[in-house]
Amino acid sequence: MSQKPDLASLSFTQRVVLLGLVDEARDSEMPVTALEIKSRCTSLLDLVEVESLSTPGEQDIMRALNGLSADPAIEEHTNQQSPAGKGRPRYSLAADGDAILELLAEDDRLADAIAAVSE
Repeated sequence: MSQKPDLASLSFTQRVVLLGLVDEARDSEMPVTALEIKSRCTSLLDLVEVESLSTPGEQDIMRALNGLSADPAIEEHTNQQSPAGKGRPRYSLAADGDAILELLAEDDRLADAIAAVSE
């Protein structure tokens, strides 16, 4: 679990999603759905310090997860199917959550959200 994402290549939404995934990993069993991550991100965004930020929608979260799934720090699991027969990806961390928090701490806008996750 030594893989860490490249922070410079991550959008702000991807950073928040990654933080939400770390937070979710600490509180629940992995892997988790995009909807679970979205809920976590919505709560964390209340703590983020930026002047103008809209809450990302489900499509924003999915785009961020799609981008992050190529990163070695994230694992995408696609073996579960919905009742309609479509695969519903689930996500888990392949990296140490504390290492990711250290990395994300380089983005000052996330300081309060990281503190909440670290508690």
